[in-house]
Amino acid sequence: MKHFRAGLCFLMMIWAMAEVEADKKPKAFSSGTHFPEYHDYGSSAPEPDRDDPLHPMLGIPVENRQQMEKKCKNITRIRYGYSAKWTDAPFQVSIRRLDLDRWESFGMGHYCSGSIIANNAILTSGSCLKGQGRAEIGVVVGTLNRRKAILEATQLLFPANIIVHPRYLSENDPRFDIGLVLTSRRMEIGPKVAKIKIDLNAPSARTKCKTYGWGITSEFGADYTDCLQRAALSIVDRRDCRSLTTEYITNSTLCARSSLDSDPCTADLGSPVVCNGKLSGIVTRKDGCEGTAHADTHMSLFQHKQWIKKLLTEYHVRSDDDADSGARLVYTSRIYVAMGVFAFILGTCIF
Repeated sequence: MKHFRAGLCFLMMIWAMAEVEADKKPKAFSSGTHFPEYHDYGSSAPEPDRDDPLHPMLGIPVENRQQMEKKCKNITRIRYGYSAKWTDAPFQVSIRRLDLDRWESFGMGHYCSGSIIANNAILTSGSCLKGQGRAEIGVVVGTLNRRKAILEATQLLFPANIIVHPRYLSENDPRFDIGLVLTSRRMEIGPKVAKIKIDLNAPSARTKCKTYGWGITSEFGADYTDCLQRAALSIVDRRDCRSLTTEYITNSTLCARSSLDSDPCTADLGSPVVCNGKLSGIVTRKDGCEGTAHADTHMSLFQHKQWIKKLLTEYHVRSDDDADSGARLVYTSRIYVAMGVFAFILGTCIF
């Protein structure tokens, strides 16, 4: 009986110690319980090398993060722009059509971008979401190359809700070209997947800003860039903007002029306009790549901040750090519980 009790105590102590050690390790996808089969891309997809490690969610070969950034370094897409680094836009997401991703290859379904404003909320252009069903699109976060994945950051998320501004009717009326994707599970936030705060103030004229995207190579190009690109913008006063564009100027217009002839192009729709480190606008209505002689009209978030706040409240989405604090609290509690069980078992076995 003594030997049985000692053996049982020993096994329970090992279990408690294992729980503590398990909680110390980062969990790349701890909030997900099941991932649908996503690696069947059809006969046109190349067969992965058997020696290549596969992404547990996507079923595709993974790439080292340093290698990905290095390969992207010399690729230019946003006209005279530069390839983005991991630290530039960890809030950037790729919105894609799942049928193309599945049956052609990973990344081929990309058609719009968006920005992470909460653990399960993506802000993008309304034109990117109008007419799209929840089963038709997915959101990929944590990659610089839209066609590749890294083990510690890349995640695929599916929409739980797709919300387009109720007053957005068509591309001909840009005043309400804004939408929100609420994902079915929380994404894992980290150095390469991060939230961006919404600017509560409208940026003033001549404010230096940045935008990012995976859009087409040029005005007459047909292919999207693989690597995320960045470009510099300068805010233009709306009164001056009228002489630089033929677009309809409204109170919701954020007018920006590209620097060094760099310019967002088609398929950069939904991309962020970042001023002073905050999300100030969304790239909308991009039909070409005009460069410095032309001003682009983007969607100003300042005019829609109350609508965004109302939605986040209605769907109980926390855009601040409370959600992360809650996750850390659960994480810490599990360690304390395991340590408490360990101490109880040890005391029982000794006395």
